[in-house]
Amino acid sequence: MTGPVSKTTIVETCLNGAVEASRFYDEISGGIQLYEAPEWLLQAEIARALGKCCHYVTVESSVKWLVGAASAERRGCQIRNKRGRIDIVVWSSSDHPRYLIEVKKSWDSWSLYEDAKRLRSMLRRGGKFHAGLMVAYATAAREETLDRRFAETAVNSEAVLVKRLPSMPIDPEDPKSWLWSTAVFEVKKALTIAG
Repeated sequence: MTGPVSKTTIVETCLNGAVEASRFYDEISGGIQLYEAPEWLLQAEIARALGKCCHYVTVESSVKWLVGAASAERRGCQIRNKRGRIDIVVWSSSDHPRYLIEVKKSWDSWSLYEDAKRLRSMLRRGGKFHAGLMVAYATAAREETLDRRFAETAVNSEAVLVKRLPSMPIDPEDPKSWLWSTAVFEVKKALTIAG
């Protein structure tokens, strides 16, 4: 693999991984949808997709280890949960953690708040970290509910909605089927001040 992988490629690959997770779980479960699956299945399929286009990928990487590997600032305000883990990390060809990615089933607009805080805290330490991303999977009865949930998630977690998949029916054969979608948010080092 030559050169760094673009953020656009990372975002697209995360979304494609979520679609594959949905397809895979539907296939192996006899038709049960992804919202019934454990969150780690979504995480694993996204990591697998990223592994095909990135130098390498790790899952459940220790925060303490990542701060050291990124040559990030260790003094000053301590990371509250050094034993915490980041769901997926995309590494550069020079063996530095580049993208920190959290994956979450988003049941409400506050689901990603703590993940955003942790990613922002790590990004502020500088070093080789390039970006913090959050992948949210959500279901709802109406399109408007998914629109609102993702918009409110961006506001509540103080992140930027980078890209979202179009909503898809959970059961394509049922005209009253609930819908599902996945979105990717970017966490910035500094908080955005609305006003």
